[in-house]
Amino acid sequence: TLAREYASFFSPLEPSCYNPAVSFEDPLTSFSGLGKYQANVDMLASRTPLGRFLFADAVILLHSTTPLPPPHALQTRWTLKMRMPAFPWKPALAFTGVSRYELDDAGRVLAQEDYWDSIDATPGGGYKRSGRGGALGDFLGQIFDPSVKAGAAAPELPYTLLRRGPGYEVRRLPRAVAYAGLEYGRRDEAFERLGRATRGVEGVMGPAIIEVGGGKRMRWPVAFSMGDTRELEEVAER
Repeated sequence: TLAREYASFFSPLEPSCYNPAVSFEDPLTSFSGLGKYQANVDMLASRTPLGRFLFADAVILLHSTTPLPPPHALQTRWTLKMRMPAFPWKPALAFTGVSRYELDDAGRVLAQEDYWDSIDATPGGGYKRSGRGGALGDFLGQIFDPSVKAGAAAPELPYTLLRRGPGYEVRRLPRAVAYAGLEYGRRDEAFERLGRATRGVEGVMGPAIIEVGGGKRMRWPVAFSMGDTRELEEVAER
């Protein structure tokens, strides 16, 4: 049921799978009742007047579902992404985290607790509820992040965001990527040499991928494939 609902952004939400008194809590809000639960997902998905004003292109990706010991029954790991068209620069927001579900005796969702990786994660892989001030700061920080308004300087290698924590991201890159790369001593020299080597090459993308350990190496993506590496043979020959 959850796989179907996540894939469609709860369109439709399957009410028979929820207790009428279902409760919800995340770092920003909490409420009880199936009607309020439905209204919340409809707002995020831009299916209400307020939602259409605030949000656009919302999508939630389900990465995994794992069982939990009582009182919870299972945990999902997800990525939530959306844009906010009410702002001139239309900032893109991303949240990653987990949802913990408690079920009633009939197997229906009785309670859902959401935790964000960016503010709720604790050392050792656990989660602890943070204050709403931290959640609001994280939310507003993404809206008014100067890098969001500036935009990327060059096309970026497509990726799936798996986790966004304080100061870092975990990304899943395409299955096959062709790079231009070299070993280097100084970073500015690496950028200069790779810039010369790829001058006139179409498709150079960010970010610069740096590996440190037993020497330093920098790689620039120049092509990618969502399939296997054979599709990149022609690119490698060029």
